[in-house]
Amino acid sequence: MRQFADLTGDRNPLHLDDEFAAQTRFGKRIVHGILVFAASIGLLQSDEGRRPHIIGFLGTDRLRFANPVFPGDQIRVRQTVRAVSPVSPDSGILEAAEEVLNQDGVVTVSYTARFLVKRRT
Repeated sequence: MRQFADLTGDRNPLHLDDEFAAQTRFGKRIVHGILVFAASIGLLQSDEGRRPHIIGFLGTDRLRFANPVFPGDQIRVRQTVRAVSPVSPDSGILEAAEEVLNQDGVVTVSYTARFLVKRRT
């Protein structure tokens, strides 16, 4: 998390200082929410079944940080496809609801994502 803080300039002690974070409502340090979001995009891209079909990430709407992720937590992404719209004979836009869940199944981050994808032939 220190490298992410250095890279982004977000050095909020809630993410970096155990003593400070212990005095907050979370009781301990939390992971930067935007780092969790970025990791979720990476998890989607790393899925062997999806990777060959994704051409690019077009954007996100309704990004929400519902619950904290703590150092050491494990996350996974649940994707629900909402719509697929053709753009050309070989590509389309896939819109999906994305939920990042921790190891206990608690939603930590949610958003709607749009991807440019290859169309099936």
